[in-house]
Amino acid sequence: MSHITILGTGNLATILGSALKQKGCHIVQVYGRTPRKAAELASQLGAQPVVNLDELDAAADIYIICVSDSAVGELALRLPRVGGVVVHCAGSIGIDVLQRSHARTAVLYPLQTFTATRQVDLSTTPFLVEASDDATLAEVRGVASMLSNSCTEVDSGRRLKIHLAAVFANNFTNHMAAIAGEILEREGLDFELLRPIMAETFNKMLAGTPVAAQTGPARRNDRNVMDKHIELLTCSPKWRLIYELVSQSIHELDQKKHNV
Repeated sequence: MSHITILGTGNLATILGSALKQKGCHIVQVYGRTPRKAAELASQLGAQPVVNLDELDAAADIYIICVSDSAVGELALRLPRVGGVVVHCAGSIGIDVLQRSHARTAVLYPLQTFTATRQVDLSTTPFLVEASDDATLAEVRGVASMLSNSCTEVDSGRRLKIHLAAVFANNFTNHMAAIAGEILEREGLDFELLRPIMAETFNKMLAGTPVAAQTGPARRNDRNVMDKHIELLTCSPKWRLIYELVSQSIHELDQKKHNV
């Protein structure tokens, strides 16, 4: 039974900490900058809340840094030297930010989007791992395998590219839906109208490939329809630019794939 310290109190810390506890791990401490948040998550995980890094228990097996990507490096430098493995969960940050100040280091990156109030099936979530040495890799693989049926060793350079792909697939896709919602809202229309087409779009992508699932005026290069849309976006220059660039990209990628 691993003794684990969680550093962070956000969505990932909450979900990962809860999942590890359910698998029988002992969450020793929860570190957070805000006393209330640290206390709340620690209570949920049966752990001791900590707001001062000097108070960390040095005997834990694993210290998992669950903070924003931009905060990982600073926290790693402030973290006291410990005997256990120091792990971060960031897709865009290399393992080197940990190796500057710690001997045994690893990355445990769940390729998933997390919201603390939503249940996520971690068993189907790909976990990408990396470690400073073979023994540490085996240890972090063991943690990942407790949580998921998918665990792959990926170095920092390739993980960054996977993170980039995930931003397009997740964050940008969600933002497109947000823009669509704004367009409807301006006309007093309900976002519910889009739910069926969005569901079918994702079902088709997951059943085959996004290129094969692509439809619409951009793929057909239907300038008549696209020009009408662009005219409607005259009052929103950024959205107009997005429409034009994405439409061009759709057409070019479709032509490339079908001309090979």
